Amino acid sequence: MCKGYYSPKIKEDYIPVLYLIAKEQKIPMTKLVNRMIENEVNLLIERRRIEKEGNYNRRITVASRGDQNQA
Repeated sequence: MCKGYYSPKIKEDYIPVLYLIAKEQKIPMTKLVNRMIENEVNLLIERRRIEKEGNYNRRITVASRGDQNQA
């Protein structure tokens, strides 16, 4: 491992479960954990994108209502 990189420790309680899942899927634990992290990161990115779009759409709606009230 390169010096200076942060390497988080997996909570000990998860190790047996991850081991069994990886063994069941016939893949290394590292591959399983990387897939899980990738899936969660993608979900977080998608949620953030949807929230930003929602906020943008709300601003447009509020602005439109303001225009209608002035007419």
